[in-house]
This record gives sequence, C-alpha cells and structure tokens, in this order.
Amino acid sequence: MVKIRLSIGEPSMALPGYVEVDPARPTEGVSLADLSRVAEEGEAAEILAVDVLDFFHPEHRNVVLSHWASRLGKGGAIVVGTLEMIEVARLLVVGGDHEAFRQSLFGPPGRRRMSVGTLPELKRALTSLGLNIAKSYTRNNFSYVEATRG
Repeated sequence: MVKIRLSIGEPSMALPGYVEVDPARPTEGVSLADLSRVAEEGEAAEILAVDVLDFFHPEHRNVVLSHWASRLGKGGAIVVGTLEMIEVARLLVVGGDHEAFRQSLFGPPGRRRMSVGTLPELKRALTSLGLNIAKSYTRNNFSYVEATRG
C-alpha cells in the first residue's frame, strides 16, 4: 500500500508532497472529520492537523481524532496543534487585551472555534487511542503534540 502524507487545515500551510485537505474548500465530499476518500485505514505515513480540531464540537473531538488515527499506518505520525486555553487566558489576565482574547478564543470571522483544551488533555486523548507521544510543547498560544502508531 502506498503511504501518503496528509495536511489538514489552512492552504497556506500546505507542504510539498502532502495531500492537502482544505477546510474552506471541501473537495468532492471530503470532510475534515472523515478522510476516507483521501486515505484508507493504515495508509497515511503522516498527518498534520494544526488549528483544525478546535472547530469541532467538544463531543466530536475524540471521534475525529480516532478517525484520523485510524488512517495512520504502522510507524505513522500525527501532529495535532490546538489552541491552548491556559495561554489564551493569559492574554486577558496579563495583557488585558479583550479583543485579542476574543479573537483567539472564538477564531477568525467566518470560522467559529467550538472547543478549546489544554496540552495535557490533548496528550491524554491521543494516548487513549493507542498512540505513543513522541513530542509535545506549547508555542504562540497553541499546544502541539506529535504521536506515532507503534
């Protein structure tokens, strides 16, 4: 089976050699929550999903993560980046910038963020799917976790 690499999210983040799944322009019924039309189970070598998961309702986050993880082949990696609630709250507490807080929390116009979380929550969600955490960190108000399928 050919191993593909998927980039889910903003077109500006598209990388050479990756199949792009753009949330603003779903192609031929491809949904961000269901990647069946672009990758079979176990077909993906790598999945990049930065600033995407937060646009799903909280009760759907784990379902979406589970589906994405099912696309990973043995040794495949997924990198998930989500808004880090603790860092965003710091914008309000430390800086008092209400507009920056609102914009970060709710997302850009036309794309409403429906959920936010923390780095420990994201790590727990990925490990609960049987993935191994390779790296995790917080930068610029976002949490990033790289996990692999053993």
